[in-house]
Amino acid sequence: MKFMNIQGVPISYYDKGEGIPLVLIHPPGFGHKVFYRQFPLTQYFRCIIPDLSGHGNSGVYKVQPTIDDYVEELRALMEHLSVESFFLFGYSSGGSVAQAFSIKYPHKVRGLLLSGAYPKVSSTILNVEHRIGIWLAKNHPKILSKMLSTNHGIDKHSTLELYWYLRKSNPRVWANFYKEALHFNCVRQLQQLTMPVLLLYGSLADPINKSVRIYKKYLQPEIIFINKATHQLPVYHAEEINVQIINFIKVKDQASTKM
Repeated sequence: MKFMNIQGVPISYYDKGEGIPLVLIHPPGFGHKVFYRQFPLTQYFRCIIPDLSGHGNSGVYKVQPTIDDYVEELRALMEHLSVESFFLFGYSSGGSVAQAFSIKYPHKVRGLLLSGAYPKVSSTILNVEHRIGIWLAKNHPKILSKMLSTNHGIDKHSTLELYWYLRKSNPRVWANFYKEALHFNCVRQLQQLTMPVLLLYGSLADPINKSVRIYKKYLQPEIIFINKATHQLPVYHAEEINVQIINFIKVKDQASTKM
C-alpha cells in the first residue's frame, strides 16, 4: 500500500500495473480488499484502488464525509499520481461516488463502469438494507463485518482477510457512507454523462436491477446481466466481470484513439 495526505491525514491506496489507468471504488466498509479478485487486472491495466477516508488503512479527517468529499479525495489522489484521465469502476454504493465524480469531472473519465449500482435508492428493499447498514455500522460493526465478509469471501482465507479489513473501518464514517448512499440521487444529472457507460448486474439482484430502467431513460449504456448471479459480481463472477472490464476498456480506448 502507498499513502498520500489530505489535511495531514494519510489516505492509503493500491497502485499496481501499467498502461491504461483503471480506478476502482469500493462500497461502505470494505476498502480496496473487496476487489481482491480484480487484482489480476494489473496484467492489463494500471489499477488504482483507494481506501476512502475512514476505511482500511486510511485515516479520518471527517467523521461525516459526503459523497462530494469522496469525489474530492479521488480528484486529489489522481493529481497526486499525475493521472489526468482514467476509466472508473464503482461497485454497489461505491457507484454513487463514481457517478458523482463522472458528473463533476467528466473530462477526466474515459469510461464509467458500474457493477450493481443505482442513480438513487428506488426500492423499499434497498432502502431498508441501507438503513440496516447504518444501524449496524454504528452499533454493531463487528456483526456487520462478519456478515459482509461471509457474503464476499470465496474461502476461509479470503473471508477472514475481509473481516479484519472491514474491522479497520471507522464505525461513524462507515455508517455515514451508507447514509450518503441512501440519499444520493443523480437522476437529473445522468444526461450529463457523455462518456461510454457499462452497467453490470446479476440477474437475481432484483431490487437493484430496476435501476436499469432509469439509466436507459437518460443514457445509452451497454448493459450486461450475468445469469443466475446475485449482487456480489466482482467476487462470485470475477472471471466474467474481469473479461467484460477488459473488453470494454480496450474497445473504448481504441475508439477514442482513432478520434
